[in-house]
Amino acid sequence: MPKITEISDQSSNPGRVNVFIDGQFCCGIRKRTFQGMNLSPGDEITCEELKGKENFYWKQSYGEAAWKKEKVRIDKVKNLIGVIDNHLLVKVVGFGADTLELIEKHPDEKGKPDLDISTNENPDVVLLKVEVTGTERLRGTGYWVRPDKLEYAENHPDEDVWIVFALCRTTGTICFY
Repeated sequence: MPKITEISDQSSNPGRVNVFIDGQFCCGIRKRTFQGMNLSPGDEITCEELKGKENFYWKQSYGEAAWKKEKVRIDKVKNLIGVIDNHLLVKVVGFGADTLELIEKHPDEKGKPDLDISTNENPDVVLLKVEVTGTERLRGTGYWVRPDKLEYAENHPDEDVWIVFALCRTTGTICFY
């Protein structure tokens, strides 16, 4: 069975590591992702398995429990928008936002928001796109938004993109928006 023989920092990108299997370069992986994989020299894995593990690492590590919580956040934001104005139509359009299944592929466009907001009278005209994000705890002293979500907004200046942050406490059902 093939084994990891070397792990080294990429000189051109300090946020990534190079992984060698049986003495041959296999791939570069984000350092943070690789640390979470708990792999080290001597561990048995093929290059193909390593690439597959890296490709879907975050999806697999978060799992169904996290997706259920995200679905709760999306539903709460959908309902909040409906309360603000009952003429608004909210469509769930984000990649995987409407399922608890593991989708072993990536979206056509990274960072695309979860919701499209239009009106009941004109449902084909999207007025606003909403990314729903959140956590159950702070990251340090602040909040964190995935970079691809911000990049989407920057790359689509013609769209009105909002990010709604939901901080949900596990000690109850209270969510703060």
